[in-house]
Amino acid sequence: MSTDPKSLLNGSFSSEGVGPLKKASAEEIEKIKKTKDDVRIEYLPSTLCGFGYSSPPMEVHVKNNRIIRILPSHFPENFRLWEIKTDRGTFSRPRKAVPYPHMLAYKNRVYTPTRVKYPLKRVDWSPDNPNPQNRGKSGFVRISWEEAIDLIVKMVKKIKEKYGDLTPILAQGDGHGQTGICTQHFWNHYLLDVLGFGWTQQVRNPDSWEGVYWGAKLAWGFDELLVGECANDGSWDNVLQYCEMIVLSGCDPETTGSAFCTNVSFLCDNVKKAGIKLVAVSPDLNYTGAVWADKWIPINANTDAALYLALAYVWIKEDLYDKEYVEKCCVGFEEFKKH
Repeated sequence: MSTDPKSLLNGSFSSEGVGPLKKASAEEIEKIKKTKDDVRIEYLPSTLCGFGYSSPPMEVHVKNNRIIRILPSHFPENFRLWEIKTDRGTFSRPRKAVPYPHMLAYKNRVYTPTRVKYPLKRVDWSPDNPNPQNRGKSGFVRISWEEAIDLIVKMVKKIKEKYGDLTPILAQGDGHGQTGICTQHFWNHYLLDVLGFGWTQQVRNPDSWEGVYWGAKLAWGFDELLVGECANDGSWDNVLQYCEMIVLSGCDPETTGSAFCTNVSFLCDNVKKAGIKLVAVSPDLNYTGAVWADKWIPINANTDAALYLALAYVWIKEDLYDKEYVEKCCVGFEEFKKH
């Protein structure tokens, strides 16, 4: 597929699942202008790039079209919060939504003097005479969006005329390495496609938490992160009702779970209220371990596998394991036992 580069950059084309951004109508703009003397409340999404839980948005107060404050969102009293009822008590979440930390800096981010608000061009740069030796030395001059788009189009065409295609260019696999899914990382592929360039696709293993999610899809063909179990949010009923101990193995969800917008905090609070023991296994006494753990086991780095094998050895050697559970829920135990 190919299209004119300028129409692509102007957003004046449409493709299946892809199209130009919707512009505010004249009536909508006029309505905003008329309310500029009043403090109006906008709501700003507070997840990490769309990943993680869709936490409640931040409450942004705007006056004279300027942000004057950013506050955590609060659920009103007439808003029904979820509840999990167990024999150990009834558990819920706070009405105040503690924000993803970066969100509180958005006001400064918007009004920082170093923010680039419009297209800039180096004073001694032109498509025919770029003067690369002056990068980082010469200053910049403001240009219009129309001029910026024209320059980009001219350079794209120049590159295509000079090099033919971009087959040597490596484009990262969309998603975080997996292919065939339209995520944020899909757009470099789409851009090169519509411009008619060749390119080389990078395909790497799904990483991090995505390995859990995408591993099931790629290895076994499952369409959800279930693998025979209920969804993660549905498991909390059973955890709060029956669980006796949770082991935090080498993880620090209070620190690394910012994308989950502090859901970790109130879930850990519910765990403690349910009387469930938390054991942190980690070389460092991280934030989660310091705040929530009943016991911290400070092992050396890369010795966690040895620790768990030693535990299994003791359980088997001293006949301490739950035989009924192993029989019903485990596969390959006899081979593991021989090992």
